[in-house]
Amino acid sequence: MSTFLFDEFVFGPIKSRRLGNSLGINLLSTTQKVCNFNCIYCECGLTKKAEKEKSLFCGKEIVLKLLSERLIQCKNQKIEINSITFAGNGEPTLHPNFLSIIRETIKLRDIYFPESKISVLTNGYTLNKKRIQDALSMVELPIIKLDAGSDIMLKTIDQPKGQFKIATILNNIESFNKQVVIQTMFLKGEINGKKFDNSKGEELNKWIEVVRKINPKLVMLYSLDRDTPMSTIYAIGKDELLEIAARLNLLNIKTQTV
Repeated sequence: MSTFLFDEFVFGPIKSRRLGNSLGINLLSTTQKVCNFNCIYCECGLTKKAEKEKSLFCGKEIVLKLLSERLIQCKNQKIEINSITFAGNGEPTLHPNFLSIIRETIKLRDIYFPESKISVLTNGYTLNKKRIQDALSMVELPIIKLDAGSDIMLKTIDQPKGQFKIATILNNIESFNKQVVIQTMFLKGEINGKKFDNSKGEELNKWIEVVRKINPKLVMLYSLDRDTPMSTIYAIGKDELLEIAARLNLLNIKTQTV
């Protein structure tokens, strides 16, 4: 199955299933994915060994100039922006100037689209760092990936670098000490001859327990809707997502199913 990389540092706005009219910011290379996860469903493809570090990130001045120009253009053309979203070709918080970029983005947002939200899609790997906590504490939607409730499923689906585990996610969020949004990709399939499904049985029960401990302000539930690097993984149905949402709702946890 085919995948793609974003070829711009500022792109859109595009219609997002979760965020509405979303203006995207890619702080990373436009020629390679830069991430500390290697998710089997990633639309940017699998994570490869990175090139020289200087080529990994967009310069701060460049991205802010492009963002300012796009915001002015959208304002003049009366194009609505619901969210300014940090996503792109990997993990945005890896950018060495992430905190200062967030600060400057907020200033630009307040000038041109004060009612829009700032969203960051992150895997939570760097959430133990104070500068990342400071940055995410300033945005309306710090959206953290949680695709598993067990270390085995985490390794199967997300394949994080190093010794990152479910306990690490919980510790990082606890250290952050602010309510977050959780996003979860539910899917099933076969990897290296082993079948998996994070939407049922004990795996789902473990995931729900982790979510209960986190106590997020919202959980975004979704499944495959784009091309992936692997042909042996499959989406789950909307009815199944709604059933999962219902279980969370019984715990007084708000959900969004897309």
